[in-house]
Amino acid sequence: MSKPRGSNESSSKEIFEQREVYKDLYPTEDINPIDLWGDHKILYGRVDICGTPIFLNETSLTQLSDDNGEPLFVVDIVQEALEDVNATIAKAELLGRIDTKNSKIFPLKPAKAFKSVHQEYHSYFETMFQVFNSSFINPVVDKKIVNYNSFEKQFMAFYKMIRNDFVFTRSTYITSKRSNPLMSGLIVEFAEDDHSDDKIKYKKYIRDVEFSFYRDTMKRYGFVVDKNAPWRVIADLESEPMKVRMNSRGSQNLNEYFEKNYYKAHKKDIEALAGYMWQIWSTFVALSPVVTNARLSQCGPGVVSDIIQRQRLSINEFKNIYGMNHWLKLYIQIRNLESKKDLHENQIKLITKNALQTMKYKGYDPAIDYVQSIFGGFSDQIRQTKPLTDEEVVATIQSVQNQVNQTSGY
Repeated sequence: MSKPRGSNESSSKEIFEQREVYKDLYPTEDINPIDLWGDHKILYGRVDICGTPIFLNETSLTQLSDDNGEPLFVVDIVQEALEDVNATIAKAELLGRIDTKNSKIFPLKPAKAFKSVHQEYHSYFETMFQVFNSSFINPVVDKKIVNYNSFEKQFMAFYKMIRNDFVFTRSTYITSKRSNPLMSGLIVEFAEDDHSDDKIKYKKYIRDVEFSFYRDTMKRYGFVVDKNAPWRVIADLESEPMKVRMNSRGSQNLNEYFEKNYYKAHKKDIEALAGYMWQIWSTFVALSPVVTNARLSQCGPGVVSDIIQRQRLSINEFKNIYGMNHWLKLYIQIRNLESKKDLHENQIKLITKNALQTMKYKGYDPAIDYVQSIFGGFSDQIRQTKPLTDEEVVATIQSVQNQVNQTSGY
């Protein structure tokens, strides 16, 4: 039987063929590995049992013991379970039951763990603004922006151009291919190997003399090994060992555990949206504090320049001017675009009216839940994580510049 040799350097046809070779060679026996590329579990730990996007309450994090390297964090039950894993490995080694000298898997040293969705989304949103500023803004567009209202209008026009490549809200980012599975706090990686290199997976892990022991021990304490990255283990919250640990912390089932340790992302979307729109407006004003409009003089031949000072607002001033009704209306427009539902304008007006009335009479949570019920779900089921690359950013910049030049005649 041929050995796998697929990688991102291979052609599409070779990648497909070599992935099939790798799948056939991966030992299954009585242990089912998790497949974060092919299973519905690709969003594991990023959605709750109802498919609602969630993110971790970071007070649930505990630091892994380290060897004076970068501090790594996971949820508390994962840290406890890994301590038991390491104790079992140490005992087996002491008794001579495993051959760690000839194994490349051991010793287990965590290389990657929790990554904050807030930091990653922040970088992502900054990139989106950089694309806006470098590709969408030209002298024609710049003259149209005199205050925040006109800025918001132009930013939405820009987003319509890039919505196939960029999601907007944090909740949709979480379920997109751009987000990192490590944000769940349920995953630990023991190496920084290339996820696309099937040869490394096969030679370094699957063929390792202690791969079966590694996999069996992980299962014993409630972990599953990622089929497409054997150095990555994921806490299976539906396994008996993990259920016992959840129960010891007062969660009787998976739903309770998510309720206690994770936030429903859509409930925090508007707060994040308002904050980021204030931030990018402030940055835009700092970079371009004035707009100059030339016009013919009414007092004889010549041209007069009108200079308009763009107003930079404090966060409190911004919140006083733009209240919750404003953000709810904008949020609905954004969700309609990024979900690609493309509902008709009359439908959006009705949804907005219903949401505003719900917020007025029942409160914020029922209103935002109503919006989520309409725009939730996944328009494009993702197959694998794919961080935004510099090449994709450059291509988007060029695409936006071309579209802007065509529409503005600049």
